[in-house]
Amino acid sequence: RQPDDPEFDALIAVDVEREIAALADDLELLAWFVDQLGDLLSDAGLEGDLLVRLRTLSLELEEELAQQDNEPYSLLWSMRSLAALLRRRGDFQQAEALYQRCQSTAEHHFGVLSQEAQVSIDDLAGLYRDAASFSKAESLYRQVLQQSHRCFGYRHPSTLDTVSNLARLYA
Repeated sequence: RQPDDPEFDALIAVDVEREIAALADDLELLAWFVDQLGDLLSDAGLEGDLLVRLRTLSLELEEELAQQDNEPYSLLWSMRSLAALLRRRGDFQQAEALYQRCQSTAEHHFGVLSQEAQVSIDDLAGLYRDAASFSKAESLYRQVLQQSHRCFGYRHPSTLDTVSNLARLYA
């Protein structure tokens, strides 16, 4: 099958929905199943409507689970996964809203200068680069670079990643 094949999505969607219904009483197991299947489809390049459905469901489940245990890592991962998918599909407006939620969630749970917050801002800058909003991207990359340098130093991988991203923006 070809990536983004609607026929393939339709073919397996019925079975996927059946599995989702069967696991509905165990939110943690359902979240795990949805994430694993989403990763499998993404790795295979099958980024059609079924993957959007799975990533959206993953986010909904993680939001519910985060209310129970206040553990933000899985929630952030689900937000980033859906935002990245929407970004690759060219839905920049929805991706932007999710990346902004990632940033505010990371800042709330880990602090403004945390690595989680910096990654979220870097992701948002990458979205702006892809959407040809170069001045917004540059501003955010510079912000991340300053904060990363101050918190981690020049040789830290996060700092070097941001330098690389900024260089790609100028290329």
